[in-house]
Amino acid sequence: RSNRQPRDIFEQFFGGGYEDAVYSVKSKPISIEVQPLPADNKPADFNGAIGDFSCKIQLSKDKIKANEAVNLKITLTGKGNIKLVEAPVVAFPEDFETYDPKINENIAVTGAGVSGTKTFDYLLIPRHEGDYKIDQISFSYFDASKKEYITIPSPELLIHVDKGDENASSA
Repeated sequence: RSNRQPRDIFEQFFGGGYEDAVYSVKSKPISIEVQPLPADNKPADFNGAIGDFSCKIQLSKDKIKANEAVNLKITLTGKGNIKLVEAPVVAFPEDFETYDPKINENIAVTGAGVSGTKTFDYLLIPRHEGDYKIDQISFSYFDASKKEYITIPSPELLIHVDKGDENASSA
């Protein structure tokens, strides 16, 4: 707040007498030593996640008809660099039409760090009848407090596809 008189009627009415003051400040420099992640026991599917995470994988349906859609949802929850985490690699059967995942983030940044959930929602459309298997999907991260890599595997996912409407595939 300054001691100067208000310049106009608006400053008088809205409590004028304030002005910006520019100050130049300087602090002592700090140095940060960043250590590389260990190369020993590094999982092949590691994509840079560092923190403490859990992973949940679920199918919307496991019995459908050909040309009907099914959703595969991968939900990561925890503390760490969750905003930078990429979708785990999934090997889908060749007879499935797949699309890039829809990504939904619910992330909070607090004094305790970054935490929240990140969901990858894949839309899959099987084009032929049969029994299909989605191989194990695993998510790996580096736990900085334990100083080791952690891999969270999922069970194999089985999808039974019955014969669908023949006209639906041409639509």
